[in-house]
Amino acid sequence: EANTQKVIIRGYYGPNTAGSGEYLIDRNDSIGVDNGGNVLVSANGIRCKKMFNDIVPVTDFGADSTGAADSSSSFQEAVNYVTSNKGLSVYIPNGEYRIETTINLTYSGVAAGINSGYFGIKIKGENYRLCRIIGNTSNTPVFDLTGSTRGELSDFQIEHSADDATNPSTGILLSRNLNNEYGGGHRITNIGIFGYFNIAQIYCISSEVNVFKGLRLDNFKDGTYGLALHEQNVAGLTSPYIAGLDTHAFAGGNTRNTFYDIEILSQGSNSIAISIQTADSTL
Repeated sequence: EANTQKVIIRGYYGPNTAGSGEYLIDRNDSIGVDNGGNVLVSANGIRCKKMFNDIVPVTDFGADSTGAADSSSSFQEAVNYVTSNKGLSVYIPNGEYRIETTINLTYSGVAAGINSGYFGIKIKGENYRLCRIIGNTSNTPVFDLTGSTRGELSDFQIEHSADDATNPSTGILLSRNLNNEYGGGHRITNIGIFGYFNIAQIYCISSEVNVFKGLRLDNFKDGTYGLALHEQNVAGLTSPYIAGLDTHAFAGGNTRNTFYDIEILSQGSNSIAISIQTADSTL
């Protein structure tokens, strides 16, 4: 049959490298674009489709685990693929990954139905101590979950850029969207965030029912926050994907958040390790 022939590819980016694995030949597809991940196109135009099981490695989309090249687009391609194929998780193998453009996990509320956004996205590192993300996003978040719900981020580290000019605003942004809806129910577990972020290592705006477990926050910048949960965007943090977030007036929220096993290792002068501006969160 046309679409049942399987092939084993030993490596797309080089012998025995990422992009290897079992693929299905799709002879009915003559227009699919080679994205270096789930769709590969041979020299004679044959489309091969990756057969993922439970996880989608970012390296299968070309992410550079040495940190030498920007891996933003590879991460986003993996995220987009998982969003379109429910039941899969984004997987980050051990290594160092440089991110120069904010990873878009947002949901604006404009599209019809909650499942049309980044709903229930799961991003998991291989090993907390060996999986490092270096944020070079120039005063924007590394991961932006504005308006999304029920996401899970776990088992990796986020570090600031070596160049202060490209430091992120925050490692992880959680927020409601501008309709004052969605934006909560996330699980942020076994995550380490280290170094200088211009506003906070984690910033939560009017977002509810989140669980923060096993966080390690270290060496945050003078006058900034480690973990901030605010009913309003008092820091004026911006989202590259949700225009107007910095000036929007949120309608309450930021309740029923739960925190445990939070480790503060060191902090700068005039900084605040944990800032909670809400009446109903548990630490």
